[in-house]
Amino acid sequence: MVAKGLDFDHVSLVGIMNADQLLMFPDFRSAERAYQMIAQVSGRAGRKNIAGKVIVQTERPEHYVIQFVQQRDYLGFYQNELTQRQRFGYPPYTRLIKLSFKHKDQHRAQSAAIAMAKALHPILQHRLLGPAEPYINRIKNQYIIELLCKIEKNQVLIKQAKKTIMEERDYLRALEGNHALQVEVDVDTF
Repeated sequence: MVAKGLDFDHVSLVGIMNADQLLMFPDFRSAERAYQMIAQVSGRAGRKNIAGKVIVQTERPEHYVIQFVQQRDYLGFYQNELTQRQRFGYPPYTRLIKLSFKHKDQHRAQSAAIAMAKALHPILQHRLLGPAEPYINRIKNQYIIELLCKIEKNQVLIKQAKKTIMEERDYLRALEGNHALQVEVDVDTF
């Protein structure tokens, strides 16, 4: 409730349970989200001239996110995060394109993702990750297989990838038995 921004009088102690779940979530933005959440919740303790205390439950107190929050060093965290993203090829230094293949038949979703990967490989090569099942691999009786493309901000490469994705998507949907195949394209927003 405190994380939602509700303001309660006389709150001087805030506990954050299992902060490791925030820190270790499989997403390149997990550190950013963890920093934001921990800093926001920490700001709820000790208001209106009352000293506050924050207790963070973690098995990794040395984790850089915990250290930056503890030091209230947003700029340091920001600079560190940009360095890490550049090093590992994540936005804002690259474009991320996530392709999600959904079908009630797991084999069809998997086959479509493999076909897309084969079509994109000549263009993207090592920039292509997957296909793989996401953390939650089935929603509303639809199996999900994902493919991730990490592309430098090179307009020619991005244009080639986009053209191939659209052509292959249309081809896959036209195949017999694939009328229910869903191919979702998500660029930098997932």
